Amino acid sequence: MYKYVVDIDTALPYIRFVHQVNVSFLCDGYGALQLPGVTHANTLRTKQTEIITDSLLADTAGNGIYFSFSPPSIEQNTLYRWFKGSQPSIVLTLEADSAGTQCSRSSYLYNWFTTSVGENPSATTTVHVFPNPTSNLVNVSLPQEGTKDDIFQLYDINGKVIRETSLKGMKQYSFYVSNLQSGVYLWTVNSLNASGKLVVEK
Repeated sequence: MYKYVVDIDTALPYIRFVHQVNVSFLCDGYGALQLPGVTHANTLRTKQTEIITDSLLADTAGNGIYFSFSPPSIEQNTLYRWFKGSQPSIVLTLEADSAGTQCSRSSYLYNWFTTSVGENPSATTTVHVFPNPTSNLVNVSLPQEGTKDDIFQLYDINGKVIRETSLKGMKQYSFYVSNLQSGVYLWTVNSLNASGKLVVEK
């Protein structure tokens, strides 16, 4: 699962857009796959289900408490892949509808090989804040989904906290700076030992 959050808080009511994606995988079949002109023995079928939820929330009092003011938009995608060989290669990919019954697109991939299966890149504590300088939207990108200890703070040049947001459950957080004056601001995510400067230009 990953979640992106965008805050628009230049004037009441404050608006928050949340884009959340939940992905599940299932190996649900094994055997021969017959394609036009060729039959592949010993193929493994995987099913990937992706549920995308977009929500609009509002904070009418400016106290950081957001409420949903419209039903969320939910979209589901299903992707099937067939792998073959001791060193896996994809021989067929199908994109299906939300029920997984009607194919919307297919592709045949040959001679594509993986060098390993199930490896995860090493974690990093790098936090990216971009674009910098900026005059509009700022993105805060985390190396992995945030925890309850990950708090993004933005300070003015006098050390006053002007924005404080919990990054729990987020991999990217965005906000607008149109209400800030031009200048240099400092940001921190102390739990990740990350900090830096943000330059606002108007």
